[in-house]
Amino acid sequence: MQLVFKKLIKNEIKNHKAGLPSGIKIKINHITDPKIVNLLYEASKEGVRIELLVRGNCSLLTNIKGISENITIRAIIDRYLEHSRIFIFNNNNNPLYFMGSADWMPRNLYNRIEVVTPIFDENIKKELDMIVNYGLKDNVKACLVKGDDKYHKIEINNNELPFRSQEELYKYYKNRY
Repeated sequence: MQLVFKKLIKNEIKNHKAGLPSGIKIKINHITDPKIVNLLYEASKEGVRIELLVRGNCSLLTNIKGISENITIRAIIDRYLEHSRIFIFNNNNNPLYFMGSADWMPRNLYNRIEVVTPIFDENIKKELDMIVNYGLKDNVKACLVKGDDKYHKIEINNNELPFRSQEELYKYYKNRY
C-alpha cells in the first residue's frame, strides 16, 4: 500500500514539473511516517499544492520557506469523531480517488494489513469531494496546524459566512435520507 501512495505522490510531482495540473487532497487521522512526510515535502518543494485534513498526529511542518510553503493542514475537532480516510490525487485533471482504513503511520503502512480501495463511481467521487471540500472550507471548528504544537483558530473575514463542516454534512445527509 505504501508503494502505491508513494507512486501517486511522485506522479503529482512529475505532472507539476511537466506543467500539468497537479494537487493532493487528503482527509486522514494521522501522518507520521517519515518516508511519506519527506515525499510530501518534496512535492511541496516542486510546487504541488497539498491540502490536508488531519484529525490527530501530524509530523509535517508548514510554512517552511522552500520546503512546505505549498502545504496547508487543518484539524477539525467537533461533535462527531470522524474516521474517514480519503485520498484524492489530481492526476492531470483526471482525479484518482481512494478511501480506506490506513493512516500514514509506520505501524499502519508496514506492520498491519490495512485496506484502501480505489473509487470509480462518479457519484461517490462527488460525495468524497464534498466531504473533503467541506472540511477545507470549515472556518468555525477547523484550526490551522503549523507544526508548532498549537492550533491556530481560523479568522472569519467580514465578507465570509461561518461554515461548520460537520453541521453542514449532518444537514446534507439528514435531508438526503
